[in-house]
Amino acid sequence: MNETMVKEMPDRIRKLPMNEGGYPVPWFVEWVNGKPDFRMTSAEKVALAVRGNTCWICGEMMGRHKAFVIGPMCAVTRTSAAPPAHRDCALFAA
Repeated sequence: MNETMVKEMPDRIRKLPMNEGGYPVPWFVEWVNGKPDFRMTSAEKVALAVRGNTCWICGEMMGRHKAFVIGPMCAVTRTSAAPPAHRDCALFAA
């Protein structure tokens, strides 16, 4: 991870576990045999994020304001495949 990324990393993201390459593992990533498997999203955590007002990136409780990381088609269709996140978590993830 480069120095710029480390400086811009929100405190919430810093608390996450790191993978072998030194990158933070988002809260929603499924763990298999003690290792993060970035190909898999935890269905349980997606449900918790949607129903429990939890940031899907860092796993912490959210306040009143929520952010969505979207692409152009999400803007057109007004849908998002991912649950909401804190603004700083969403900006860092994007």
